Amino acid sequence: MKNGRFVVSYRLLALLQWLADNEGKAFKHLIQQAMKHGLTDELRILETIQVADIAEEAQQSIIDFFSATEKLLDESLDEERVSRVLTNNLLPTLKQIDTDACDQTMLARSVSRTTTQLESNPADNPQETLYKELLRRWQPDGLKNRN
Repeated sequence: MKNGRFVVSYRLLALLQWLADNEGKAFKHLIQQAMKHGLTDELRILETIQVADIAEEAQQSIIDFFSATEKLLDESLDEERVSRVLTNNLLPTLKQIDTDACDQTMLARSVSRTTTQLESNPADNPQETLYKELLRRWQPDGLKNRN
């Protein structure tokens, strides 16, 4: 919501259009599953309620749906980015990293940043880029405790 208005991102609209164009059968299956698990009852109840009474609730439902869909889209984009990193020959490099020297969070952030950099500069060496990112984030144990 911006200034009291609900805003839908272009990438979310593109996703919904693509799904409608390419996954009609899957959408229908999802609808059928929802009906089996209680949607039909909810729709019957909604038919008895006055439109004015449900306007605000309907608006909130739309916002919740689009927010959840946007979150799933973000997660899927992140997973795809990580997958691309692995296909850029980083898996052998990741296996060589001493996990005692860096935690999973640091490693994940380094991989994410490496992927972003490789998307911008595909000619860069993936392993070298990852090592640079790891070194930027790495703090030797002795330096962590000095302060």
